[in-house]
Amino acid sequence: MSSALTFTHSYPVDGVIAPSWLDVPPDTSGNPFTIKDKFGLAASVQVVGDFEGSTVMLQVSNDGVHWLPLRDLAGDPIELTEGALAEFSSSALYIRPMRTGGISASVSVVMVLRG
Repeated sequence: MSSALTFTHSYPVDGVIAPSWLDVPPDTSGNPFTIKDKFGLAASVQVVGDFEGSTVMLQVSNDGVHWLPLRDLAGDPIELTEGALAEFSSSALYIRPMRTGGISASVSVVMVLRG
């Protein structure tokens, strides 16, 4: 799987970072975003687009090499198969989306990290 998809980020309001990965191709992981300070403790992810059978998962890592599923507040892995929003809390150092399946390139991932 490719991992060449870079993210952009903005600061829409004080105390919020919003990293996003736009038009994530099938079978691709986004470049990791480094979670700084306390920004991963109250967070959400929104996925939108034309999924056509694809799944977007969130993964976290403390070393940037070994990736594990990020779990939502109920303890379930975040695996979204259509436009949806999930909330999470994480103290991991790195976070990234991973898209599997589907054929459309029009799936985007937007996070909000509050600190």
